[in-house]
Amino acid sequence: MIQRKGHNRQWKEKQMEKVKSKFNDYPTVAIATVEALPAAIERKYRDILKKNDSCIFTIKNKPVMKFFEESKLPLGEKIHGTSVVILSKKSPFELFALIKKNAGLTAAKVGSVVDISITVPEGDTGIAAGPALSDFKALKLDTQIRNGKIFIAKPKVVVEPGQQVDEKIATILNKLKIKPMKVYMKILGVYNKTESLLYLPEALDVDYDVYRSKFAKAYNEATSVAIEARYIAKEIVDKFIAKAYREAKAVDSKTAGGKTEEVKG
Repeated sequence: MIQRKGHNRQWKEKQMEKVKSKFNDYPTVAIATVEALPAAIERKYRDILKKNDSCIFTIKNKPVMKFFEESKLPLGEKIHGTSVVILSKKSPFELFALIKKNAGLTAAKVGSVVDISITVPEGDTGIAAGPALSDFKALKLDTQIRNGKIFIAKPKVVVEPGQQVDEKIATILNKLKIKPMKVYMKILGVYNKTESLLYLPEALDVDYDVYRSKFAKAYNEATSVAIEARYIAKEIVDKFIAKAYREAKAVDSKTAGGKTEEVKG
């Protein structure tokens, strides 16, 4: 965590004034916590937000809560831990997606529950053969000694999604400098002044790939039904034309050499 000790009253008041002066320029106001967030990742978030029409302020909870009460924003009760205020010109969904997309990676600690499978890859570990070899053997990794170094002969999944990281696994991952744990700036609540709506993080956590796939599937199914029902709409006229062409070509191919026989009365 970034150390913030030593800020005097004057500094705190100045920070609060900055929020007040910029408040009217941004339609989206968010409260987030940076508690337990590594300093490097917090700095990364600050840089990213600055480049994306947003600004962030670290302020003590009590003056922020008072400011929200005066502004009649329902965010004060969401504050806990080491909080930051984010002012943004992005929508609540865009802001949340930006935060989630730029998660940092940290080492797995003993007891951590993972949401992805963790694989120890094949290749040279760069670790000298010796006492460390027993750590690799403890996980039943297929190892070889090449040029005095430990070499992983075959990749192996050591943790499945939903499982906890034990001491043996954490030791190996740290030795290999594998950082599988995603760390986010935790959004506690986002208020959109234009809509006068408070969004909770669970409402903003949208998997856009899943929804995009569902929309594509629904569109294709609706198009198929419309064509079968001969319901003509401007969005699918080209599909009707293509279908009619294919059917006409199929009928034509059934005649002798593509020529129809003249019927005389």
